[in-house]
Amino acid sequence: MGRLRTRAWRCSCEMVRMKSVPEQGDCTGNPFDSSAVATMQAALVGATRPGVKSSSLLDLCMHLFVSLGYPEERTNQVHGGPTGYRVGYPERCQDPQAVVIPNMAFGWYLTVAGAKSEELVLGDDQGAGIYSVDPGWPMLKIEYQGRVVAAPDILD
Repeated sequence: MGRLRTRAWRCSCEMVRMKSVPEQGDCTGNPFDSSAVATMQAALVGATRPGVKSSSLLDLCMHLFVSLGYPEERTNQVHGGPTGYRVGYPERCQDPQAVVIPNMAFGWYLTVAGAKSEELVLGDDQGAGIYSVDPGWPMLKIEYQGRVVAAPDILD
């Protein structure tokens, strides 16, 4: 597991990438589906733009768990949302009036079958991007609804 948390100007930023390898014989299905996590991260980045309701991003996150084959993961933890002055502010995604504004930061805690990713996502006037990735880190190019987003690979 790689985890980095930094604070500057009272703002918080986290980056997490993890794979969990189960004991032999203890796993069913894919024990760590990092492509599912990368697809979720890319879809949320692609959908984050000014004016989009925060609640629709949470709805998308929940839909992705189902469509990617991990419906049970929807209720295993909080899945993130806006971040910044607090380490996380997931309840903001439950406010039907809250919308994405330029310069808004998000931390999505995406976990499926032993693979986890949390990246700093920043929105601007055009959309959003992942800002917690070193340029040398391997990336997966994920297409979601016509937009290609580079999401960090979770290494073996």
